[in-house]
Amino acid sequence: MTETASAALSKRLSDLFRYSDEQSVALLKLCVPQAKWIEQYPTDMIDDMGEVATDVLVIRLLEHRADRFLNSVEVRPPSKVEQRKYLQALDYHLSSLTQLLTGVRQMDGSTADPFRYLARVRSKKDVATSPWQERDSVLQNILPLQLFVRWRLNTDIKPTTDEKLEEETKRRKTFPRFCFLADLLAAYQRITGKPGAASVHEGKYSEVVEFLMEAANPVLKTAQQAPIDAETVKKEVQAIKALWRQRIRPEMTYIEQDWGKHFRMFEAGTNPY
Repeated sequence: MTETASAALSKRLSDLFRYSDEQSVALLKLCVPQAKWIEQYPTDMIDDMGEVATDVLVIRLLEHRADRFLNSVEVRPPSKVEQRKYLQALDYHLSSLTQLLTGVRQMDGSTADPFRYLARVRSKKDVATSPWQERDSVLQNILPLQLFVRWRLNTDIKPTTDEKLEEETKRRKTFPRFCFLADLLAAYQRITGKPGAASVHEGKYSEVVEFLMEAANPVLKTAQQAPIDAETVKKEVQAIKALWRQRIRPEMTYIEQDWGKHFRMFEAGTNPY
C-alpha cells in the first residue's frame, strides 16, 4: 500500500471511529453524569428513566473528542533556531520602521503623511490631536515590542519560570496525545463533576486513570499509536493539572495554538467544552 493510500485509509478510519458496545459499557461505568450536566440538555433527549439518552450523550461527547484528535494536524512547537530567526527579522523591521517614521520628515503634512490622516480621523470624532501626537503614540507602541525582542535575543530565548513547564510540555514527542488526554480529562470533569484524582498503587488505579485508558487506547489504536499505561496516564494528568492551575488549557490546541491562555472564556471553570 502506498503512503498516500495508507494516509487516506487512516483518515477514513478516523472519520468512522466509534466505540464498540463493550467499550461504551466500560466507559459509562467510569463516567457517570452528574444531574447538573444532564439538566443542560432538553428534556426530550432524555427518556422516562433518564438513562438511555444520557448514555448516548456521554458516548457522543467522548467520540467527538476522539474525532478532534484523529483529524487534527500535529502541532510542532518552533525550535530555538526558528524563534531566533523570527525575532531577528522582527528586530530588523521594527528598527527600519522606527527610523522611517522619525527620519523621513519631507512627507510631514503631505497626502502621504499617515499621522496627518490619523489626526484628521480623530478630529471627526471630536478628539483633539495633532500629527505629532499620533507619531508619538505609534512610537510608544513600537518601543516595548523592540525592547522585548532584544531582551529575548540576549537571553538566548530561554523561557521564564512561569513559561518553563509549558515549553517543556509542548516539546514532548507525544504533544498531540497529551492534548487529547487533557481534552478527555476536561470532558470527564464536566460530565461527572469530579476533580479526577490520578493515583496508581500496587496495581490499583483511581477511576480517572482507568477512564482515560479505556477512552484513549481504542483511539490511539485507530491512530496506529502505542497504548498508554497507568503510570503514563498518572504523569500526564499531573502535568495537565499543573497547567490548568496557571489557567493554561492544553486541550484548546484544537482552537487556539497558544492553548487559549489569553482568553477568559477558556479559563478554568468557564471552559465551554
